[in-house]
Amino acid sequence: MSHYSVHFRRAGFTLIELLVVIAIIAILAAILFPVFAQAREKARQVACVSNMSQIMKAAIMYQQDHDGMFHRLINGRFVANPDPNVNQAFGPEDMLLPYIKNGGVFGCPSDPVERVDCSGAIGFPISYSWTHFNKDLAQNAYGVFALCGIGSPCTESQTFYSDSKTDSEIGRPAETVLMYELWNTQSYSRSWTAYRYTTANMAAETFIYPRVATASNCGVPNAARVTYGSHVNASITTYGFADGHVKSMSRKQLIPNGWSVATGGRNLLHWDEQYK
Repeated sequence: MSHYSVHFRRAGFTLIELLVVIAIIAILAAILFPVFAQAREKARQVACVSNMSQIMKAAIMYQQDHDGMFHRLINGRFVANPDPNVNQAFGPEDMLLPYIKNGGVFGCPSDPVERVDCSGAIGFPISYSWTHFNKDLAQNAYGVFALCGIGSPCTESQTFYSDSKTDSEIGRPAETVLMYELWNTQSYSRSWTAYRYTTANMAAETFIYPRVATASNCGVPNAARVTYGSHVNASITTYGFADGHVKSMSRKQLIPNGWSVATGGRNLLHWDEQYK
């Protein structure tokens, strides 16, 4: 009499084995997803630096074509309540676009701010802004690019014709900030797109303060209009300097805690020699 032993091959996983596999996948995902996110943001940051480098090269070329003078922030007529549907004034992007040929360069891939534009607004998203000065020094604006408000003593009323600084007026170009990342809620490149570097709010860890109009634009309150551009857990911002180089750094690196608005203070950030 023959005896046969029958072996049955087990199909599938037991519940415990399945739970172990799921747990392993969850652990790997928790480890790898942040790494992938950081790698993606790093790639975006590299693209933002590349874009700013192109803009800085365009600014230097403009300067060379205009006897060493940098472009103005606003050039043309301006009214008290700017309407983006009307070409009232040319902004810096309009002046530099012939040297770049691509409006997309003015946007940073890391810029997450949703644009809330007025109907028919002109232009494209802008993720960068410029340091500006005003000859009305009571405003404490010591940037490089010319900007004058209505009623300021440096221009005719409601007209922006003041000249920006020239290369010979910037004592330490490698330490003078020209532009930085600033993300706002509007994408038009004309009319009111300029912001200023103000010394009034630069004590300790306070830094660049965006100048905004007194009223909301396109229904967006001023408080919601601008965000200081940043990368790597909001700790790094990219800056362009007057010698043309671009660098990503923390704001503490740019403005140490010993920064002072007093004469001889440790602020090598703008053109005015009395503050160096």
